[in-house]
Amino acid sequence: METSRRQRRFANICLGAGIIDVDHLIDELHRHRQEITIEPWMVEELAKSERSLRRWRLHLEALLADEPRMCARCRKSMTGRADRKFCSDECRIAAHRSKQRRVATARAVDEVVLL
Repeated sequence: METSRRQRRFANICLGAGIIDVDHLIDELHRHRQEITIEPWMVEELAKSERSLRRWRLHLEALLADEPRMCARCRKSMTGRADRKFCSDECRIAAHRSKQRRVATARAVDEVVLL
């Protein structure tokens, strides 16, 4: 039986979610095509699995990357997700607060200049 692109994608998601016997699952889908109704919770569960797999993939890519990455605030070296900018929540929050102070100061200066 020929499998479609959608079925192969579904099979990959199932494998990532820990469902091992994907061929059996696809055969059941073909056998009961008219009887199967797709429920919203099924789609939500698959979306959660996709997000989890993406998060792990980004983490592994970051660990395999050759170049060391530095925290944008304290300049310590760090590992983790490839798109991570700060080494900890403390640095992330401190950077956000610092940016907010700079914006507020710039607004105050603009108001004084305009008066």
